Amino acid sequence: MNEEKLVRYLQRKFTFPQGCGIGDDASVRRLNADDARGTRIVAKDLFVEGTHFSLAHYTLAEAAEKAVGVNVSDMLAMGGEGEEIYLGLGFPPATPWTRIAEAFNGVHRACRRWHLKLAGGDVAKTPAWFFSVTIIGRAVRPVFRNGARAGDLVGLAGRCGESALGLILMQRNSPDPYFSRRHIRVDPPVRAARELARTASAMIDVSDGLTKDLSRILSASGVGALIDADKLPISRRMAASCRENGLDATRLALTGGEDYALLFTIPPHRLAHLDPGLRAVRIIGRIRQSPRRLVLLDKGRIQPPPAGGYDHFAAPEP
Repeated sequence: MNEEKLVRYLQRKFTFPQGCGIGDDASVRRLNADDARGTRIVAKDLFVEGTHFSLAHYTLAEAAEKAVGVNVSDMLAMGGEGEEIYLGLGFPPATPWTRIAEAFNGVHRACRRWHLKLAGGDVAKTPAWFFSVTIIGRAVRPVFRNGARAGDLVGLAGRCGESALGLILMQRNSPDPYFSRRHIRVDPPVRAARELARTASAMIDVSDGLTKDLSRILSASGVGALIDADKLPISRRMAASCRENGLDATRLALTGGEDYALLFTIPPHRLAHLDPGLRAVRIIGRIRQSPRRLVLLDKGRIQPPPAGGYDHFAAPEP
């Protein structure tokens, strides 16, 4: 069993005729035709101690803020803007009030940062800390995973691999402050997201790895893609750190998760509609007719992309 098989099973078992249900970054429900706000967007994510994070690397406030931030990223990937959140909080027995307050301080910080309201939720004593966040928002023009077409360009807003590098260095007890922050703090490209909400044909946030998340667009759209490794936005700082630590920067950029960059497809003629000042946006490939097949152009050679990316059914690596 893997996540893709589970999603296909749930899509068959639970239909959602009011809009788009299971299978995208968020669900989309159509509102009344006279509602100028478009559609309602709902996303939910779990952030569980021992599976998604370790308190050896995070403060409770940082974990709580990230739990909200990953939902904000899902909302942006759908072309939407978040409005309110609902929080399910689990904490171990005998946890002192000061620790619980620290977690809520992180939630409050996230709400101020993302202009959200905490509208309700629930708390419970649990074996480990967990945050279950539901975000509700709106989109005038939702962007789905199934809109990519042959000839579209593949673009990336933000960088990939830096979060994975930060986690590896922390796990090796040689953290780098910059890359640690890239792993701990969710910082999606909000300005680019608002531009892409008007122009992208398909979009997803990079939470499980660039190639894994792009494969989800390809599967939903019934197309293939060619990615040019030379066009990946790998900074000099990341390249140098990878060399120093015996890591492959290109592989990390393709398979590392939790960067919360936006991976999108766009018809070439729509590029002119993007603000030329968006430095975060980079074209890295093209959609092809070859159904669901992703290939990599690396140093002039066509080859399969490296295996990797986060698997929700694999053993945890906090």
